[in-house]
Amino acid sequence: MSAEGFAIQWLKDRFAYDNKARNPEVEKAFLDHFRTKEKLNIVDIGSGIGANCIYFMERLFKHQNWILVEKDESLYRATFASIKRFLEDYNFFYTVEENTFRIKIWESRVKIILLNASFFDIKELIDFEQTDILMAAAVFDLLSEEQINTFLAPLSGREISLFTTMNYQSMQFLPETDIDRKIIEAYEQHMQRPQPVGAALGPRVSKGLEAFFYKKNIDFRKGESTWNLDEKAKKMHKHLLKYMYNSLLTHSLNPLSEDRFQSWYQQKQKASELGELKMEVVHQDYFCRNF
Repeated sequence: MSAEGFAIQWLKDRFAYDNKARNPEVEKAFLDHFRTKEKLNIVDIGSGIGANCIYFMERLFKHQNWILVEKDESLYRATFASIKRFLEDYNFFYTVEENTFRIKIWESRVKIILLNASFFDIKELIDFEQTDILMAAAVFDLLSEEQINTFLAPLSGREISLFTTMNYQSMQFLPETDIDRKIIEAYEQHMQRPQPVGAALGPRVSKGLEAFFYKKNIDFRKGESTWNLDEKAKKMHKHLLKYMYNSLLTHSLNPLSEDRFQSWYQQKQKASELGELKMEVVHQDYFCRNF
């Protein structure tokens, strides 16, 4: 499978786990805040394969205008296909023209516009005065603190809410050995490696977001969203182990020799195949009523 195909399959395979992990209290805060609003204008950044839109469009019970912003062209195409498949699977009436879906779900009218663009260009793409909420799933932990501040600062002082989910916090094997912990620590250091745009926050994303919220005096609700990957979650095991393997195989952060690391990787693969591997991955969800 190509790297492009692997990324799309990863997002497809994690979709059900993301949905199950969503923090119910944070989600309720979002839904309650907009309970009486007849139409909701939503911008979803780094939309991947459209997971937020697919999850919420039938749960909001109101008219909706969505703008999905995805820079990666392959994911942009996959978003189009995923939404189309969802609508056909549930027999919802829709029309589509170029990058725009128009949908009837129960008594609600839903419009979805797909944009193949960087969300850092959002000021040129989006009318903030017509935006009620900004969504982002598994996005901010990939950014540096400077990028987060640069992106969120223009929203400050506007009546726009923020709902961001699946922000990485930690992971562990169950049970876990000392070697497992050392490899996870090395993997998390790799997440935060220096890059031209700065070091991604990775497991420090909660501290970065909350520092911004406190600085701007923004009220927020937060809660954990956890993947409980039992022995049946073999596809998720495979993805996560592969990411760790590719990140650390030839990296100086790797605490093991190449031979020992290969052995560790093969043992984990075998444990998954035999139904003996369990993992837990913890994230944080946030809802801010307005900036």
